[in-house]
Amino acid sequence: QRGIPRKSFYRYFSSKDGALHALIDHMLMDFEHQSELLSGGTLGDVHQDLRKFFEFWQQRRHLLDALERSSLSGVLVQRAISQAQNEYALPREQTRRDSRRLQSHAITFCICGIMSMVTRWHRSGYAESPAELAQIAATLLTRPLIQI
Repeated sequence: QRGIPRKSFYRYFSSKDGALHALIDHMLMDFEHQSELLSGGTLGDVHQDLRKFFEFWQQRRHLLDALERSSLSGVLVQRAISQAQNEYALPREQTRRDSRRLQSHAITFCICGIMSMVTRWHRSGYAESPAELAQIAATLLTRPLIQI
């Protein structure tokens, strides 16, 4: 951000990458908070939830631009996976080891796919609308891949 003295900036962040990491974490928490307010904390219609997800990222294209310029798009995906693992993982005492492992891989698979869709969509200049992309994502998430 402009107007912040370099000393003040580096008091809070060790580098520009550190600032981007913090910004990514803030955006992910912002999305989580916003989606809880919109859905009332319950799982809503998949298509509608995905549309809101893509609208959120379309509105934050400047962050996606900065990540792209800094070759840090992968950091966004990695942070999203970590957040999802923490948010959606079942308590250890309620699941068997194999179930936890499968759940972890399923979360990683879904987050990598959906965040890759976001970065591809961003690179294409938002060729599809959020609703169109949500329909594609909903199809991919709700049907066996062999049927698609």
